[in-house]
Amino acid sequence: MMNRLAGFVTGFHEVTRDNKVLVFFLLGTLLLCCFRELRRHFLSRRTMPLALYAGAASVLVILPPTAWALSLYFTAYDSYAMFWSIVPVNLLIAFTGCTAFFAYEEKLRSLSLPIRAALLLLLTAAVLLCGDCGQGLWRRDAAPKEPDPVKELRARYPEGTYLLAPDDIQAAVRIYAPEFQTLYGRDLWDPSLQGYTYDKYSEEIALCRDALTDFRYYARLSDAEKVLQTAADTGVRTVLLPGNEESRPEELSKAADRYGFTYEDLRTEGGHYFLFERP
Repeated sequence: MMNRLAGFVTGFHEVTRDNKVLVFFLLGTLLLCCFRELRRHFLSRRTMPLALYAGAASVLVILPPTAWALSLYFTAYDSYAMFWSIVPVNLLIAFTGCTAFFAYEEKLRSLSLPIRAALLLLLTAAVLLCGDCGQGLWRRDAAPKEPDPVKELRARYPEGTYLLAPDDIQAAVRIYAPEFQTLYGRDLWDPSLQGYTYDKYSEEIALCRDALTDFRYYARLSDAEKVLQTAADTGVRTVLLPGNEESRPEELSKAADRYGFTYEDLRTEGGHYFLFERP
């Protein structure tokens, strides 16, 4: 519910900030409301079904009560921008633009060259200032740089291994070392992905991930033992624990022996880790 409420508060800004398509749609709607000639073409017998559907869909998306009812159809993690997928935005933009051009072609041709040039510059400025047509490639989140521990693991296991590691390492492994197998996916710790997956993890695996995360901050031996026990029970062959100044290597070495792992203190430029391997 909180995700839906937050989406309604920020939704319209998110829709129009980086999306020229919807800005053009709103501009076309404004033109249809203001110019009788365009309304006459839009409300003709041929285009009446399109007008009725587009109007009804727009009302559903824009009015708060109907938008809330529509949100029940989408998942809790869908943004307000997803609601606009039911509106034939591109079709209406194309229709409005073509109709406006042919309806007022003679009037546009009668304008002087400086006025036409000024109108062209004005439209160009509007296109450049109102966002982009979707998210540009250069603005998308770049892939994370390959961490040094992942490079080390790839060098040790060129054919891959069954790995259990912190979230950032596992996320990088999925990109740079697809031959590696991990105990769980990113959807375990990223709520935005949980609305689109059917993966189900046991409570043991969820507690293991929590212990692995807590070890980075508290260096508790009980957390390390929980991780090693789960790894032993599930057949994981390689475990990478994040280092901590309060960690006690001698206790970690004894824990590794108890659960059938070898222990190694792994130090890279990307950080300090404890590497456990099953012989």
